[in-house]
Amino acid sequence: MPELAISPMVIEDIDDVRHMQALVWQDHFLKERGQEVPLLYRSRQNLEYYLTKEGNKSFVARLDGTIIGAIICHTWGSIGWFGPLEVLPQYQGQGIGKRLVKAGMEFLDSQGCSVTGLETMVASTRNIGFYTKQGFRPRRSSFVLFKDFSQSCQGKKEGRYEIEAPRKVEEADLEPMKDLWNTIEPGLDYSSEVKSTREHELGDIWIFDGDGEYPNHVILHTYELIDGSMNSIVKLLVAENRDIARRMLEWCEEHSRGLGKKGMFLRFYEGNALTLQDLLDMGFTLTGTLVRMLMKGEDQDTDMVHVSCWSG
Repeated sequence: MPELAISPMVIEDIDDVRHMQALVWQDHFLKERGQEVPLLYRSRQNLEYYLTKEGNKSFVARLDGTIIGAIICHTWGSIGWFGPLEVLPQYQGQGIGKRLVKAGMEFLDSQGCSVTGLETMVASTRNIGFYTKQGFRPRRSSFVLFKDFSQSCQGKKEGRYEIEAPRKVEEADLEPMKDLWNTIEPGLDYSSEVKSTREHELGDIWIFDGDGEYPNHVILHTYELIDGSMNSIVKLLVAENRDIARRMLEWCEEHSRGLGKKGMFLRFYEGNALTLQDLLDMGFTLTGTLVRMLMKGEDQDTDMVHVSCWSG
């Protein structure tokens, strides 16, 4: 019998991992949604970003030398989460996912994370059941939204906002940003996202002037997450209030349009000042709902706007 081995992912594994992931998601769409879709590949840039980002570690499951599963772990200071987790369809239900989760959680614990967990599709009873058996506790919803730039915003209640053009983040901004993140969640630190966005040319980090002393900021990714995609992604947005946040999103849309993007994705977790209704009013469409599940610690509410998610 071939022996299963769990080992750290390396750069040389990227093409095999991309193909494994594409097969997993093709099977998911067919079984869960009855849709036949072509193989959709994560870009090499995406996996290189994951593999080299500070606080990340990825693991692969090999059977007879062939990669049949993978997990990617992320740390944001005291916060640790993993995703995606994937196992080839023909090997699911054999304990391989459980072994990958064990490796991932041991890594997050070794980093001293006080809050750990993941987000998974709320409609997947299989996923929720699997993670619950591993000791994860379901919490609240996280929403996936998309703004299609080709569609008019009929029914939008808010008018367009006027906002001065932001500036790109500078080194002197990082400490005030860290102080702000720490008020949202003790120990929360997105510094690795700032650094990786710069190093891998994933997009830009912008600072917006607001009504107070807050360094309102957004990380806008404009690279291709999936080969052939032409969309931007709001990776992180932190703002002092909903009005500033809406203005920032309007600016991100205009900037993305100027780059020739077709649309803009955004994911955010409940428990902050921005609501799902706010985004629907701005012309976003709800495309998916996830549920956050915690293994350790508790997540915190904030009266600020905090657009972020635990989903890779």
